Amino acid sequence: TLYVSPSSEHTSARIEVSSDAVDDLQTALTDVGLLDKRFGWGVLPNEGVVLVRGPAKYVELVRDYSKKVEAPEKGDKQDIIVFPLKYASAADRTIRYRDQQLVVAGVASILQDLLDTRSHGGSINGMDLLGRGGRGNGLAGGGAPDALSLPMSSSGLDTNALEQGLDQVLHYGGGGGSKSGGKSRSGGRANIRVTADVRNNAVLIYDLPSRKAMYEKLIKELDVSRNLIEIDAVILDIDRNELAELSSRWNFN
Repeated sequence: TLYVSPSSEHTSARIEVSSDAVDDLQTALTDVGLLDKRFGWGVLPNEGVVLVRGPAKYVELVRDYSKKVEAPEKGDKQDIIVFPLKYASAADRTIRYRDQQLVVAGVASILQDLLDTRSHGGSINGMDLLGRGGRGNGLAGGGAPDALSLPMSSSGLDTNALEQGLDQVLHYGGGGGSKSGGKSRSGGRANIRVTADVRNNAVLIYDLPSRKAMYEKLIKELDVSRNLIEIDAVILDIDRNELAELSSRWNFN
């Protein structure tokens, strides 16, 4: 069928599909020969939205075809999930040790680095929770290796449980009822953002609300109490010559 329309009648439309169906829709439209490079096409993967511009009939055909792919679900929309902490610190802490300035990674930074490392197939056992500058991401500020280190494997955390939890989050397919056959939603790891709420000592995660239970298990592994010993110490710096003079005065008296 041949459709003819004047260029003045071009229109644009915003079409909502599920987040993981954005690329599928573009591929399907290309395969059937409907997607035309002469007309506008844009995607907002985070929101599961397709933007189309062209003749009114062309936009209508794209809209009708998009209804044949998976419809957006309420649970597909990302939102901010708040996880208050009881024992651990959400934000990074800077401490001085001798002549070094060290950054002890908080739960937010640890979780961010764990997701980054695991999404690339790396092992989390070699991660260092101390760094010289910036975030405690095990890179020691990009300089020479630090003599002080706190590897993830020796931190007392259950790294196996953490890796299993990370894999569940990264390969989450939206539940058994997903039409996508377990395909990762919302573009995978790239759309997950983790930050710290210093005022409330909480971790804020921007992701699917349906993943909340998975994150709760992860954070529970990180937010654990530690057996700490507190000591009060006073350091006296005494000059030997002055000490000798003081001893002489005592002997004289």
